[in-house]
Amino acid sequence: MVHAGKVSISDAGAPRGSYELMDNIVLDVLSNPKPEARPATYTIGKERQSLVRGRKFYRHRLDSVLERANRKQDRHNKTVQPVAPESVFSFEVEYNDLRQSELRLLLYALALEPGLWHKAGMGKPIGMGSAQIEIVGWERIDREARYRTLGGGIAPPLEGQELTAELEEWLRPHRESNAANLEDLRELWRYDHDY
Repeated sequence: MVHAGKVSISDAGAPRGSYELMDNIVLDVLSNPKPEARPATYTIGKERQSLVRGRKFYRHRLDSVLERANRKQDRHNKTVQPVAPESVFSFEVEYNDLRQSELRLLLYALALEPGLWHKAGMGKPIGMGSAQIEIVGWERIDREARYRTLGGGIAPPLEGQELTAELEEWLRPHRESNAANLEDLRELWRYDHDY
């Protein structure tokens, strides 16, 4: 884990038997955005200047990747062996010195909402890398209490129904928000199996 900032994320690992490998597939070329992608990436300002709209987002569409999986290997593309759907990996997120609003946003970024999926890994531009994250435990440490008393400040980890109830309280403001930018993100994060 790297500890340069307030949030650290470990590498994801998969216990033996929690994942299944699929056959190798040759990916489309993963390179710079093509000219036809510019309207989605840039907007023209009032003074005819190009403005970057923000970061790139990729839609979920694994089925279309697998349908085109018999491509010819050349020096521009990669061959990968993806994991099958329903594979399970785990990782840890550590944080410190977050304000309440920052922690709320971190939890929302991890848990999202039912029906919304994350994107991870190299194959994002071609529709791969769709993943759901489930928070299964939360260990909270009161730093002040920890240093006042030997072994103090560490509460038992939240799990199960207790965790679900606590997360619901933390996530409610973002899940109930109708902010335009959040509505746009929900549309991108929604996993549409028919895409």
